[in-house]
Amino acid sequence: MPESTPSVARRALLTHAWGALGALCTSLSTPAWALRPRADSPRVGIDPLLVDTGLAARWGAAMRRDLGWAAQWETAGSSQVLQQLESGDVEAGLFLSHPRAVQLEKDGLIHDRRRLARTEVWLVGPANDPAGIRTEKDPARALAQVLAARAAGVVNWQLGLPGEPGVTDGPPNQDSPLAQLVTQLAGLPANGLPRPMRQGGGPASSGVVTGAPTYRLVTQAAWLRLGAAARGPRGQAQDTRIWFQGHPSLVLYAEVARSFRAKHPGGRLLVDWLDRPLARGALRGAAGWQNAKG
Repeated sequence: MPESTPSVARRALLTHAWGALGALCTSLSTPAWALRPRADSPRVGIDPLLVDTGLAARWGAAMRRDLGWAAQWETAGSSQVLQQLESGDVEAGLFLSHPRAVQLEKDGLIHDRRRLARTEVWLVGPANDPAGIRTEKDPARALAQVLAARAAGVVNWQLGLPGEPGVTDGPPNQDSPLAQLVTQLAGLPANGLPRPMRQGGGPASSGVVTGAPTYRLVTQAAWLRLGAAARGPRGQAQDTRIWFQGHPSLVLYAEVARSFRAKHPGGRLLVDWLDRPLARGALRGAAGWQNAKG
């Protein structure tokens, strides 16, 4: 027997009501960012230290929760990131503090430059101190003394830790942020010294003196992340001492800037977001990194 018209109408009304209720529940359970229009992810150059020490992953996870997208990280050394910003190959760049960034900003080729985080720079070397910096209080004089000992073939000199991208046994990369820091402090190019003399006479062909102990300049973030395998029970490598740490002149900043030539709509959103409290909160628990603003 056919259903009456009122019964059919009631069933249709209930079906519509249940559908509307289901849609409401779905919208209430969906994160706020998923209901907003999404911007495209801009291409962003980033120094490998920020990736290897976990900052990029922390920022990316927080972005996805808050914005619904994350930047497309493209790993490159800081000097290369600055070249990409100059040419407009990337919309934004995250790099370690470098004098080239200052010049590009003055020339109007990058803008929106901001400091996001800071890491200390430590001078690490053999505990028996063949370079003779034990009583030195000024890191600039200590660095000059280590470089002189390196030129004399008494010690080896390295910027960074084995396993870090770009770190080799040969002469240091003079354009790296650590090398630029040495130049600013000691007034000497990190790899512009004469080739060290091997023990017994004659220059060392590879720039490394076999068997000589090594002094190195490292970031705190890299030391805590990559130096774990070499450190002993007290947190230092065997027969190695951290000669300078916590000195105000020994610090590198993680900075961000936008390219003047690139016009991606997500670039400004990204840079503004990285300077907000949620992004600064992502630094908590990142070993070796502190907020750049104190």
